[in-house]
Amino acid sequence: LMARKENDIRHFDAEGCFTGGPDMEEDVGDAACQTFSFTNPGGRYKLQLARPYHRAMLRMLCKTAERYKVPWEKCMSDLNYSLPERLSVSKNATTKIWQAPTAGDLSFNFSLESQIEAKWSSLEEDDFVGFLQKHFEFTRFKPSLNKVVPLCNKWAELNGRSLDQEVFIQALAKDFNMSVAYVQYLCKAAPSMEADVIN
Repeated sequence: LMARKENDIRHFDAEGCFTGGPDMEEDVGDAACQTFSFTNPGGRYKLQLARPYHRAMLRMLCKTAERYKVPWEKCMSDLNYSLPERLSVSKNATTKIWQAPTAGDLSFNFSLESQIEAKWSSLEEDDFVGFLQKHFEFTRFKPSLNKVVPLCNKWAELNGRSLDQEVFIQALAKDFNMSVAYVQYLCKAAPSMEADVIN
């Protein structure tokens, strides 16, 4: 989120967030540790829309469908909503922010496989390099130039907190398209993590 050009966030506190789990005092059941993957958003989701994090996840999925130029309804199947009214998710024409319900439990399967297959249909069957290049260009996130400094500052701030650094690196490796210069900086800023960065 911080790496997006249109977002004004330049810093966030990530201390102790390496587990990815909720507060131990919260009773959230099966919906506890769901995470959003920019590269591979497909899967089964169980959202409690009274929770801000789950509403944010729903908005991210709608943005993903929008990026693929597909209505969000077509990406969701086996949808169940606990409230009697029809699920209403829409984008505000003025703020460009997706509006999500603030109550009810929502479960669904999210898939973009048919859209991805259609995008790569022009490639030759044996063009593996071309496939990987197109796949990474489209499915991985390239940080905006004006957000590279805050992103690198966050990495430097985590120096000495190995568990937090490992999670940070895993997120970059999974969802980001990083240039060689960025990788070189990550190694220089945290020499003890050089092997993890390169691997």
